[in-house]
Amino acid sequence: GESATSADQSSSNGVTENQAQLPLYLKYPVLSVWEFVLAPNNTQVSGTVYSTDVTSQTIMMLPVTAVESLMQHQQQQQQQQQSGSSSNGAALGTTATEIRIVNATCIRKATQLKAAPDNQDNDNDDDDK
Repeated sequence: GESATSADQSSSNGVTENQAQLPLYLKYPVLSVWEFVLAPNNTQVSGTVYSTDVTSQTIMMLPVTAVESLMQHQQQQQQQQQSGSSSNGAALGTTATEIRIVNATCIRKATQLKAAPDNQDNDNDDDDK
């Protein structure tokens, strides 16, 4: 009876009751890639999770292409440093990109397109070694 009705209501937005109780940083890990369908107009957005905020219930996302571009740029800089070539002024410039802020309560459907890298939690532990 009643529990089936509440389960149906909680799943109407594509999120189960257990998922709704998870903190955003566990539900949408940093550097994972997602596609969301948002209320009220079923707008589809996708991107790489850059950050989440529990207080405002928001997810900051970067376009996948922007993340790939930044990673390629970083690899090029490392190769230039290893080869000893001097970097030009353009390499020091700022790359502009779009940041999308998604209110988690507007997500009707969430599809994970790519999991976060396994080593992301260890990136900040380099000083301890």
